[in-house]
This record gives sequence, C-alpha cells and structure tokens, in this order.
Amino acid sequence: MVVNNENRYSGGAKRFPEGGMDGVCSPLSHLSISKSDKQPASVHSPAEYCSYNVKSETVTPGLPGRSGTGYPICLCPPSLTRSFSPHKREPMVDTNDQLVRDMMMHDAERMSHPDAVVNRLVYDSHDCPGSNSQPWRTFKPEAWPFKNMKMKRDLLEQHPGEMLMGFVNKTLQPWYVPENDSDRTLVFESRFESGNLRRAIQVYNTEYDLILRPDINTRGHTQWFFFSISNTRKNVHYKINIINMQKDESLYHIGMQPIIYSEKAAAAEGRHWHRSGHNVCYYQNNIKRKNGKFYYTLTMTFEAKHDNDTIYVAHCYPYTYSELQKYIYGLEADPKRSIRVKREILCKTLAGNNCDLLTVTNFNLHPQILDSRKHIVITGRVHPGESNASWMMRGALEFLTGDSLEAKLLRDNFVFKIVPMLNPDGVINGNYRCSLAGVDLNRVWHYPSKKLHPTIFYTKEMIGRLQEDHKVLLMGDFHGHSRKCNVFMYGCERKATDNSNFKISGIPGFGVTDTMNFRIQEKIFPWLLKRNAPDAFSFAMSSFKVQKSKENTARVVCWREFGLINSFTLEASFGGPSEGANAWDHFGVKDFEGMGAKFVETILDFCNPDTTLIREVCLTLEEQYPVSKHSAALAMKMAAMNGGGTDSDDSGTDSDLDSGDEDKQQEGKKAAARKPQAKKKPRKRRASLVERQSQAK
Repeated sequence: MVVNNENRYSGGAKRFPEGGMDGVCSPLSHLSISKSDKQPASVHSPAEYCSYNVKSETVTPGLPGRSGTGYPICLCPPSLTRSFSPHKREPMVDTNDQLVRDMMMHDAERMSHPDAVVNRLVYDSHDCPGSNSQPWRTFKPEAWPFKNMKMKRDLLEQHPGEMLMGFVNKTLQPWYVPENDSDRTLVFESRFESGNLRRAIQVYNTEYDLILRPDINTRGHTQWFFFSISNTRKNVHYKINIINMQKDESLYHIGMQPIIYSEKAAAAEGRHWHRSGHNVCYYQNNIKRKNGKFYYTLTMTFEAKHDNDTIYVAHCYPYTYSELQKYIYGLEADPKRSIRVKREILCKTLAGNNCDLLTVTNFNLHPQILDSRKHIVITGRVHPGESNASWMMRGALEFLTGDSLEAKLLRDNFVFKIVPMLNPDGVINGNYRCSLAGVDLNRVWHYPSKKLHPTIFYTKEMIGRLQEDHKVLLMGDFHGHSRKCNVFMYGCERKATDNSNFKISGIPGFGVTDTMNFRIQEKIFPWLLKRNAPDAFSFAMSSFKVQKSKENTARVVCWREFGLINSFTLEASFGGPSEGANAWDHFGVKDFEGMGAKFVETILDFCNPDTTLIREVCLTLEEQYPVSKHSAALAMKMAAMNGGGTDSDDSGTDSDLDSGDEDKQQEGKKAAARKPQAKKKPRKRRASLVERQSQAK
C-alpha cells in the first residue's frame, strides 16, 4: 500500500539548532520527530522512523524518512555510509569463459541430483516464521527507551500504535536464529534503508541462492542489491548466487567485483568498503520468466576472515536518504558553508518524504545583481539504485560550498539550483529504477503528474520558471551506468530539419558567432570536461543523438521545451575507466566525488571571457564533425524558406544523415519510396518555450 501525501511544504530555508552531527547516531538515538513534519495518523506506515540525537537534543531536518509501505525498515549503521574508500586502487579481476561453463555445469549437477540439495528457506523479508503477528509490533510501548515522558507522550500522539525506526533497529529479531554454536547457517538481513533482499535459500552447507525484491509495484528491475550476512566462520568460503537478475549484459562480465564491508575488519584493521569476492560470474540460468526470456545469475564467493562477523554486500557504495539529510544538515551547521547554501523543500513525495532543493550562490550581493545571474540546474538520483550519482552530487556540493578561488568565482557569477535526490522513496525502499508509483521517473518528464510524480512535476516547473525569468545556462542530471565503463555524457544534437520555430540562443560569454558554433555547441562542454578529467571522462563514448526511446527524459524535454542546448545526462560507470592512467581499476568514492567537482569546475572554462580555449575547441570539433553535402543543402534550403540569409538557428548537422556517404542515403530513399507508406496521424507536439513567448506577443 502506497501512502500519498499531497501537502506541499512551501516554506523557505529553515535553520535548526547546531550540534546535531556531533554525537554518534546510534540506533537508539533516533527517537524524535520534527513538529513541522507532523502528519495525520492515517497516513503513517510501521516503517517510519525518527532521527534524534540524544547527546545534543536536536532534530535532524528531513527525518523521519518514510517508506510508504507496511514493511519494517531499520537504520543502517552510520559507519557504512561514512566510511572512506580504500587508499589504494582496486583493479578489476581477470575473467575467462571457462568460469561461466563451470558455473553452468554446477547448476546442471544440482538439477540432476536434487536429493543432495538442502533447499531450505533461511530468510524472507516479508514473512515472520512461526508467528502470524508482525515482530515489530510485539513490544509494548512501556518498553520504549524514550528520553523523558514528554517525548514519549508527544511521539505516541503523533504515531499512535506504531513502532519507531530507532527502536525497531534495536528490537527487530532476525528471521533465522541459529539453534546453537554448532549451527553454521548464515543469517541474512536486508530490512534496512536501501536493502532489497527478498529471500535466501540454503542450497548446500556453504552455498545460498538469493532472490532480490523487484521495485515496489513492479515485477522487474532487479539489479541493485544490498544485504548483510552474519554468523560467519573464519576461513570458510561462502558462495552466494543471486538468481533473478534480468539484464543480459553486466560489468561483472569484464571483471567488476561487488563491494563488502566487514564490521570486525573495520574495527580491527580500519578497512571499510572494498571490492572483494572471487569466482565472480554473470550468466544466463535456466529459470524462465513470464515473458519467455530467462533470468541471469550473479554468483560470487567470499572468504570470511573472522568468526561471528557481520558482512554487508552491495552493488555499489550505498548512499541512503538519511545520509543525505545528515549531510545537508552538516552544511547548514557549518559556519562557513551555511552562508553559501540554502535549503528549501521543493515538494513532498508519495510517502511523505522531503524532496530538497538547495540553492548555492553568493547571497551577499545586491538583489538586482542576483536577479541578473544565469542559473545552473543539477539533479540526481532519479534512479535509486544508482548510488554513484549521489557521490558525484556530494563532490559537486563540497566543491561549490568550499573555500577555493574557483568555487568563489562560480558563486559570484551563477546561481546553482540543485535537487540532490529526485526519488527519495525509491532510495529508502531499495528500488533500482522506479518510484513507489512503479514508474521510471526519468520517462515522465513530458507530462509529469502532480500527484503521482511530484518531484518531477515541481522540478520541471522550477526549470521552466527559471528559464523565463533568469535564463538557465546548463542542466545536468547525474546517473550511474551498469553496462559501460568510464564516465560519459548524453547530450542533444539538433538536426538541420528541425522546425524553424525551435530557437536556441547562443552561449553567453562566447566571443565567436552562433554561425560558427551552432553545429557543435552541445559538444563543447563535454570536450572541456574531458580535458579536465582525462583519467575518468570519455568524450568518445558520449552521444548526442536524440533517440525516440529517450524523448521523455529530463535532458531531452528540457532541451526541446525550454531551449536548453546545454542539457546533459552525466553517466558514471559502476565499474571503472577503460582508458587513461587508471584504466581497468574500479572507481572509488573519491573518484565519484572528484567527477562531481570537475563537472562544476568546468563551467569556469565554459564561460571564460578569454575565448582562446573555446575557439581552439570549436576548431577541433568542426574538424571532427564536418558538414556533409546533404546537410549543407538542407541548411541552405531552410535558410531560403525563411527569407534567405544564414540564420544560425536554421543551420546545422542532421545527425541521422551526416555520414558522408550520399550514395547509401540515396539508395535508402529509393528503397523507402518503393514501399507503400501507411498514412500516419500527425502527433500533437507541445509548444516550446520560445513558441509560447512569440504567440503571447
């Protein structure tokens, strides 16, 4: 059941007491709630929780987070999301086809000898063994460890009959409890933020089949995983098989490893999240899906280094909704950074969580100067399983609010509007791609619903308003990619045959004319980013074609409806780079954060009053993307139809025809002419921003 809360918080930036980040946020410390977030009792779910720091007695803004479902969710240990990446680089492992054959033979052996298979259910996140009651409701309110009676009374008033997350984290019993010390069955858990393990089945003594939970209200999108295993034994090898993967390609094919976190290794050796696992293999299994295709198995083997350890396993470095709220609060509590950033609540999600809007600029200048600045919009985490996008966002925020001269220049000249997490509900519930409505929020930008897709609706509304009032220089949407290496971009390339009413202005600060730059304008920023981050970013892998399947994405809609030529999707691989000095090494947290910092730093080169560098880039790009004869003829024809001259908005490259091979193009046209063409109904197109302005005049 999805909880829907349509109330929109429209207040300005809020200030909260300092000190909320000082103490360690243990599970027992999350026992309070902000009065401004008080909701009717009917909209709450048992999985709601509160964030209260007992030491400083302050409430963390943005929490409690809400799952919007009836299933219990615990808080992750703070060390999981506050640990650093390894000091040394971790190379991808070598792969071979023999490993795939061995794994498939192993599966065939299991099928041919079913009597040897244990086949015992040892974990189910949705069921409670041996009882019809929910374990998180079996504890009496008198046992809750409140700080005082007033807090207890207030919380009972706001959450009647419900268990709070902090106490759930302390009292939620494991699904399987070992019978005695000789019972070496692994104990699985995923009932925490961003966890998504549905079931675990013991196959042999040290081998387990895992089934991931699909995205809420869907039957698919199983790629992200995050769970824990405990009751380990030292020097024992445990084989884990995730058997309901759905993508036919994966970076695990080329040597990517999952990441693990051992509690005892972190305490004893200071070793936090790191790549691990041997015999990591991704292959098609023999389990058939309802659509006739087959599932895929991701198998990995771990060696436990300690007895009775708890090991967390994830697809990428986790970054939860709670961690984002604590980070934003840390920015607000910092004496220097707090004067450079302001937080607003853009809207409430379906489950009632905050979708934050951060504004970063120099607020100390005259209001007229602030009003005349160009705006830059950055969004991220529309796909909840792409946690590397949040780490890039964190790097961008760290840079923009920092003390460097480059950051000061950016704040003095631009206003940054940042939506760091477009899908908080999906992040809390451990979804990979969708929201609680069961839809991909990056495919509804054309006509977002105010009720079903509030974060997209209000973000799009904000961008349109900024473009009308201030002009938006650049829009960047941060993502992660599960099948390609490197960091790269998707942009939007205009064709020579586009409607002449589709106007795109020149880029501010350029000393060259629109006529010289029009064909390659959208490629200039990515080229500069490659220059600034050569060991991570790949310009060659970047694409600027607008595919029909991507017409409802953020970059295409903002480009088409608002005229933003610099509308980009920044994709970061879950694996690592395939070129540069760090080729075939895994990306770490510092790499993702550095990429986010380079993204915003490149804006200085992009808008540098000294256009020497830009001219050099333009000449290089014009050589790399020459104008074909066919495109030139189309451009001249379009110019003649509009009264002659060389209007820069009516010239350019037809990306679908600019191949330089006119013979093949003519043959294709003749073949198409011979085929009977079905009459298509004209599709109604939404007017662009410039068209609406011209009609109003």
